[in-house]
Amino acid sequence: MAENVGSVLITDVPTSRIAMTVHRAVREKPTWMDRKFKYAMLVGLGERWSSERLAPGDQRRQDYDNPAPWYDLVDATGGQTIHIVYREAENETRAVFIGLGFDKYSVGRIWAEKFAHRVAEFLAEDRIGARVEDVEF
Repeated sequence: MAENVGSVLITDVPTSRIAMTVHRAVREKPTWMDRKFKYAMLVGLGERWSSERLAPGDQRRQDYDNPAPWYDLVDATGGQTIHIVYREAENETRAVFIGLGFDKYSVGRIWAEKFAHRVAEFLAEDRIGARVEDVEF
């Protein structure tokens, strides 16, 4: 039986555009209404979260067979991270969001999903279509 392990954002813009939006979504604090109804569990979003692009050497160590153009690591708080792997295919780009370092596996999955939806909302503000789907193994 397949299990949901994270979320994938699918769009037709280049990886660099999604990565810029990820960094914007990390830095900007949600409005009070968004915090109350959508992102209440993402404590510290826009305040204490940070993001970094992993070095090319790290990319090769993590994925020998099919190196991705970029990896992003979003530090949520206290060792909890959302790892984002970008993949460009023919006419689409995929950004896979996976929560790592959470006490419960299901909590990490929910954080990754909520953050993927937040990035999709930022893209929609710029009139860029994107959809978010579950990643299953």
